[in-house]
Amino acid sequence: MIVKRVSSRDGRGLAGVGALIDYVRSGEADERILYQGARGFLSRDPEVQRAEMLARAHGALRSAQPVAHWVLSWREGEQPDARHVEEAVDVLLEETGLRGHPVIHVLHGDTENVHLHVVVNRARPDGSVVKVNRGFDLEALHRALARIERLQGWEPEAGARYEVAPDGVVVPRDRGATGRRISARARDIERRTGAESAERLAQRLARPVCRAAASWQDLHQGLAAVGCRYERRGQGAVIVVALDTGEVAVKASRVGRTCGFGRMQARLGPYQPITGGVLEVVPVTPGPARTGIDPMVLEAYRAWRADERRRRAKAEAELAERERLALAELAAHHRAERDALDKVPERGMVWRILRRVMVEGQARARAELRARWAEERQRLSARRQRLVDFEGWLRRQGLEEMAERLRMAGAGEGRLGQASDHDPEQPGMALAL
Repeated sequence: MIVKRVSSRDGRGLAGVGALIDYVRSGEADERILYQGARGFLSRDPEVQRAEMLARAHGALRSAQPVAHWVLSWREGEQPDARHVEEAVDVLLEETGLRGHPVIHVLHGDTENVHLHVVVNRARPDGSVVKVNRGFDLEALHRALARIERLQGWEPEAGARYEVAPDGVVVPRDRGATGRRISARARDIERRTGAESAERLAQRLARPVCRAAASWQDLHQGLAAVGCRYERRGQGAVIVVALDTGEVAVKASRVGRTCGFGRMQARLGPYQPITGGVLEVVPVTPGPARTGIDPMVLEAYRAWRADERRRRAKAEAELAERERLALAELAAHHRAERDALDKVPERGMVWRILRRVMVEGQARARAELRARWAEERQRLSARRQRLVDFEGWLRRQGLEEMAERLRMAGAGEGRLGQASDHDPEQPGMALAL
């Protein structure tokens, strides 16, 4: 399962909340409403429930978004029923501290994944608003997700944040070698390329070296052995990862708390650069960013990207060479014109007029030629499409299952908080499944 927090630009306004409720209860053209439920209302009538939700949202004057909208999505092939939905809502409300608040939840079904929309009003009757988990509501949602998966037997996603220990306590899930989340920018790079980002590589390779180093020289030597360098930058430091495609600098504190410049100086003393010359750093080749990605398939995609970049660079170089030759030919022609005029013995008024006309004509010719080549570069740029990302390339190769695993794994790990296709999402009442 994955969970999303969908942000609405107008969570308090009557139009925004009303549109959200209407959308959730009606769904889209290609979706089926499998189940609807509502809690915390005085009435069972859907229209009256809508009015109650709007009235309480409008009364929360100190909050711009008192109505929260969450989406739980099951894996393809998993089919929750009404009992699963009610249990999931129970756990969500308990984990977020919103039990008793007005809630509308609707289960949508489409061709791929069954998903549950939960619209809950965080406002209390007095107008104050519950701040879920002190503002870190995504963490509470992911803890709830772990409990739901354990309770109902669903398979966790590869990027799940939490798991339920044998004693029933929700604990952070072991993230493998890094033990640390990567930034949104690094996740986006991994989604596009399918390979480990420099940030993840630094966490996996450099972090253990930073923690084990007994001196600055020990640190430099240890990092060089794994394809990294530790460098002072500004008021802090970076860890430079030598990838096979070039070097990438990662802020040291993003690699790990113990890797930050202040922490390292506190442990190893004042910073010392490498002594005795430059250490040789062997470039590293990133592996698959996700489990379930065949390394051979990833290598094929990377080779395709490299070939495509080389082809584009060649086309740009050929265009630049043609432009250079054309400008050189024009310059030679203009030089011949000037030489011919300079041979004229009489340099009176007529000669000065001819020279002025020649200079202005040559300037126009140069400007026109540069304009034509600028258009050529623009046409080349327009023909050049953006390189397709790894997921799109997998789908082009007919590897739909692997592409879907990549998409779901990335969704499970990342910060899932922005609405994409629709702003509003709405609630509902109970229908038969």
